[in-house]
Amino acid sequence: MWTNRVVVFLSALAVMWALYNYAAKEPQYFYRFFIFLTIPSIIATLWLPMNWLFRLRYVPFLLVGAFFLLKIVFQPTALGKGFVVMSLGWLAIYLTLSLTVKQERIMKKILFFLVLLGGAEALVGLSQSIGYNSLAKGTFTNRNHFSGFLNMTIPLAIGGLYAVYASLKERLRSENYARAWVILLSCTFMCLGVLLSLSRGGTIVLILTLMLIAALLTLKRQRSGKGTISSTAIWILLFLTLAAGAWVGMEALITRFAIIDEAENQRMVVYRDTLELIKDHALVGIGPGMYQWRFRPYQTADAAGWWKQAHNDYLQSFAEWGVVPALLFWAFVFWRFLTSVRSFLREKDPWRQGIALGCVGAIFSILVHSLVDFNLQIPLNWAVFCIILGLSWSVETSRSFPVGGRSRVVK
Repeated sequence: MWTNRVVVFLSALAVMWALYNYAAKEPQYFYRFFIFLTIPSIIATLWLPMNWLFRLRYVPFLLVGAFFLLKIVFQPTALGKGFVVMSLGWLAIYLTLSLTVKQERIMKKILFFLVLLGGAEALVGLSQSIGYNSLAKGTFTNRNHFSGFLNMTIPLAIGGLYAVYASLKERLRSENYARAWVILLSCTFMCLGVLLSLSRGGTIVLILTLMLIAALLTLKRQRSGKGTISSTAIWILLFLTLAAGAWVGMEALITRFAIIDEAENQRMVVYRDTLELIKDHALVGIGPGMYQWRFRPYQTADAAGWWKQAHNDYLQSFAEWGVVPALLFWAFVFWRFLTSVRSFLREKDPWRQGIALGCVGAIFSILVHSLVDFNLQIPLNWAVFCIILGLSWSVETSRSFPVGGRSRVVK
């Protein structure tokens, strides 16, 4: 259907534009990003089958979107900017659901698009680190957000590997292993990008995410028997990553783990001060995007400095949104994580299993990284995370036909 292609093309173009414009971090970029996502959203609403809109379970989601859009229109500019960024995430979920609830094969295309984007970003980062003797940070201004982006796309690549491996027929076993090795090597470069970013949080998150995926693959293999990828593939990936890292040199990363600078010592004080801010504005919060302006009177750490972010997405969301909305959002994220685990273990279609596995790893990486950083305050990372939330929701709610066509798990 031509409308599907137009919506997919415009949405993909918007995400690529945001990624290669410094993750749309500055207002002049995230306003345009918002407009670029609004256009395909309007097209989807007018011309795509939207029966899912009338399901009761989606009503709260639609009300939230209407609230965000009204806030953008009627709030002053300074307050409205925060709601523009919030709306980016809502539009990302809305577009994902619009494209996948009735057109499930598009799930696979979205997964591969994000994986290709992660691979391209990793190559940019590797060229920076090796070619110019500097940190790997890709098109991001901060290496931690670069690693956060890669840590969301690496599990999706592993999920794609799982689905490709499981859906190939027995007579194609040699091609089966060849594709597996190609994807593993691609994942290795993406993992190496995380290491060369010298992001300690990103490195720890990568290892924890790979361990979680390995545990889930072991559990799935015990339930399903032969024919699915085992956790050995993950340990091979980790070994290849460390070997490549040792080859290019990881002394700087090891040294960073041994050093704690003054700014990091101050973070615990910032967390404590943020809790005071939350206590005084628990009911309605201070408003999205207003942390840098409203935190200053509470700041006791580094009085000469200016803390624009809390370096903890949990605390910042509670401060800006209020306790109840923040609790509801994080409950939604944990719900998507748990239901994705269940989908991976219970689904029969290999592509749904693979997409669910990728969503589990991607959501887990942000849940952990959000403890020490602010990936969700970066518009591009926020939008990609919400696309992944939308994918996980679609896997659970749409089962009318297999995502990958006539595929089956190899016995």
